[in-house]
Amino acid sequence: MKTKLFALFILLLCSCNLYEVRTDYNSRTNFARYNSFAFVPPQYRLPVNEIDIGRIRNAITYELQNKGYVESSTPELLISFQVTQEMRERITTYDPYPYGAYGWGGWGGWGPYGWGGYGWGWGGYWRPYPYFGYYSSEVEQYDVERIAINIRDAKSNELIWQGIVSLGDLDDYNNPNKKQNVINNSVSKLMEQYPPEQ
Repeated sequence: MKTKLFALFILLLCSCNLYEVRTDYNSRTNFARYNSFAFVPPQYRLPVNEIDIGRIRNAITYELQNKGYVESSTPELLISFQVTQEMRERITTYDPYPYGAYGWGGWGGWGPYGWGGYGWGWGGYWRPYPYFGYYSSEVEQYDVERIAINIRDAKSNELIWQGIVSLGDLDDYNNPNKKQNVINNSVSKLMEQYPPEQ
């Protein structure tokens, strides 16, 4: 039971990290005056393939168009995005006695041949003595990829909004549909914060 609860905790922890969102913006900007956008090509090689770059771009386009923006050759907003990777560590601790310890079972009670006596039995979840056992820990390294979306004023080239969302490790999703869903959900979660409430 304890082992299952710990595994559930790890699963929830990973789920929380998947859509971890951070945003920042220029509070002097009037976001209501913008209606059109265009993408700026990446300035350097991204740590994802061209297919994933297309998926991210399509997800951003979808979210902006749902908000009423149109893609234009004479845009008011310039959209760029970056993908970064961060190495993290996950530590899993295992209890060598997840179901309790072997201890005194107690008096046996009366049976067909008399008193059952005192003997060894399974202690269940109660340990009948202080436990100074040896817990084993396993350290796992894994990548967390993030999408950073930058939105600039096309005339001034001033950065007016930035949002960052965690993706997990895209390499874990060898099914294209699952990978697309993770990207779509991550971008959607991030773009809920755009335009910011002022």
